[in-house]
Amino acid sequence: MARIKALDVTFPLFAFEKDDRSMYLIESPERFLYHLEAIDIENGEYLFWDSTGAGVCVSVTRGVIEQVAYGDQPMTLPQAFEAYAQALKLQMYRGQSPLDIWRSLQSRLPPRKTLWSRLFGGD
Repeated sequence: MARIKALDVTFPLFAFEKDDRSMYLIESPERFLYHLEAIDIENGEYLFWDSTGAGVCVSVTRGVIEQVAYGDQPMTLPQAFEAYAQALKLQMYRGQSPLDIWRSLQSRLPPRKTLWSRLFGGD
């Protein structure tokens, strides 16, 4: 696997999926493909920002992430958080750092069902 060139981008990164308005936190360059697929990044299905809210562009070549660098995005990170919160039917509290907003939203998500409860309908 090629080494990702991250040009002074401050991790973690926020990834916003444009179709379903979901968001993911990318903790480090090594965790890029934990939630995301390279082909989806290459096809422009995600928008990215660093932990300060600056826009980030991600370059993919033949299924491998090659470069992560600063660049403009068509929406701001606060707008992405607002869309994400609306999709989850949560209220977003402004005036916090991006990581604090993320943690606040994540703390109010309903608990995930266990495999057992999904299979057998229990709690």
